[in-house]
Amino acid sequence: MKAYVIIFLSFFLSESLFAQDVDFASIQYGIGFSNARNREPYTTAIIKTNPVVGRHVQGNIGYRIANVQISIGLSYLTTGYERDLSSSDAASLGLRQGPLYEYFTHLTLPFSIGYRFRFGEKLAVVPAVGVELSYNLARQQHTNDSTSNQKGEEFGKNYSSSNFFASAQIGIEYRFSRKLSLVAGPEAIYTITDIVHKRGNATYYPDENNYAYLFNAGIKWDFATRKTQKGNKKSLMSTEQTEQKKTKQ
Repeated sequence: MKAYVIIFLSFFLSESLFAQDVDFASIQYGIGFSNARNREPYTTAIIKTNPVVGRHVQGNIGYRIANVQISIGLSYLTTGYERDLSSSDAASLGLRQGPLYEYFTHLTLPFSIGYRFRFGEKLAVVPAVGVELSYNLARQQHTNDSTSNQKGEEFGKNYSSSNFFASAQIGIEYRFSRKLSLVAGPEAIYTITDIVHKRGNATYYPDENNYAYLFNAGIKWDFATRKTQKGNKKSLMSTEQTEQKKTKQ
């Protein structure tokens, strides 16, 4: 866990130190629904689950190369699902028959590449795909009888401390001014590596891949104008210096 903390702190420091070189920064809040693909132990049968509310908060910085947009960030994400316990499942777990809710919290490092389609001066659409390295923080379980929390070493006994998400999104940007834009659009996130920690006979443990479909909204601040202005100032200074040298000669 200490290693992950160092990684995340290093990322934040790098963002602060090199923010003056980036083209844009954004912050977004997303809400939607989350579910999971679960496979029963010893079989290929898929456990039927129902969606629950999923959320995330994400901050990004990014760069543009022509119309290609590259973005990195930091995100807090919640995923989960609801499962109706049968009488036999409830009995084996020592619980009453009824709904069982599972919630997971993740801290992720998202990386994405997109292409910016511009429609006039104010509107742009940016479809993007990416991957996220996730540090899985905790699991919370709710039933009719109890609520339990697993984090730290206890969480690591049954679940992987890290895994990868794949993501796809469409961002719609509306520019209010040269620097400030409103950003909104749908996003799909899916774990491409199993979240369940396997030990010994791996078939004993169920496969579990959490996913979420979210709608994000937030603001975006464009630094490209500032960089252009700096470039123009440097160019003007260079021209003035050249003219001064010619005058002296």
